[in-house]
Amino acid sequence: MPSRGFYFLRHGETDWNVEGRMQGHIDVPLNDRGRQQSQDCIPALKNIGIQRIISSPLSRAYETALIVKKALDLPLNIDDRLKEKSFGIFEGKTREEIELFKKDNLDQFGQFEPELGDLLAPGAEAYRVIHDRVLEVVKENLDKYPEEKLLFVSHGIVRFVLSRHFTGSPDIGPNAQPFHFAKNGETWELHKIEPSP
Repeated sequence: MPSRGFYFLRHGETDWNVEGRMQGHIDVPLNDRGRQQSQDCIPALKNIGIQRIISSPLSRAYETALIVKKALDLPLNIDDRLKEKSFGIFEGKTREEIELFKKDNLDQFGQFEPELGDLLAPGAEAYRVIHDRVLEVVKENLDKYPEEKLLFVSHGIVRFVLSRHFTGSPDIGPNAQPFHFAKNGETWELHKIEPSP
């Protein structure tokens, strides 16, 4: 369990976010609105003392991180463990397409995953696997940079894992909205970061 808090930013919007498509490990870039969202979050980040960014290598997160890096002049590290969950055969599909597939192919699914309230899709990454890699990368970097305030730039399911683990309230969070995972004694709180007045 990390001994101190950290900051988290989900990547800006992509065209697949708009279309409701599962992105997973497919490298979908930011759209113009996502780039603007990434610029727009900088006033909320600039006065809280962030000293280093740790980002997923997928371009939608990496470009978001680069925009923040350039604006705040911060070092940027890339870590593969911050990638989105692999959704297996569902990557690139909409929710409607997934539900149609499920109707005729239930025999192809793995175990039920209570954390996500769904069956494990063929070829998908299990929740426990992503949970362990996400917590590992957060703890490892907080230990590696003990004097620095860290911002992790990643994806919706990564945010879900962190929210569920630390606060008990799973949530993917909006695109390009920074949050602070704050430790208060033995409990954790999640705070939305707004621009300073």
